[in-house]
Amino acid sequence: MNTHANELKNCLIEIIKEMSSNPQEFSTLEKGCFMRQRKFDFETLIRLILSLGSNSLGHKIGEFFEYSDGFPTASAFVQQRKKLTYKAFEYLFHEFIKRNDYSTTLFQG
Repeated sequence: MNTHANELKNCLIEIIKEMSSNPQEFSTLEKGCFMRQRKFDFETLIRLILSLGSNSLGHKIGEFFEYSDGFPTASAFVQQRKKLTYKAFEYLFHEFIKRNDYSTTLFQG
């Protein structure tokens, strides 16, 4: 893979890890959301949502967890997804843009 693409991917993963240190900021519930150990923790949930494609949700979850024994169900995903606010993705987008804001080079100057 292109080294620039790897840098961008690593930047995205780094931001998600930073966000996972304070998941309450991006939760719809006031109490301690994403505190208990689950298969869909904050970081895993965000990464799965970003990687979703056009297949069924159950199939994509299976692929993400490599069909290991006891991989979570689509219902578990939906329940965890309800706990996320849109602010999580807004923050991720803005932080990613801020960290990768290169001055643009236009054609012929």
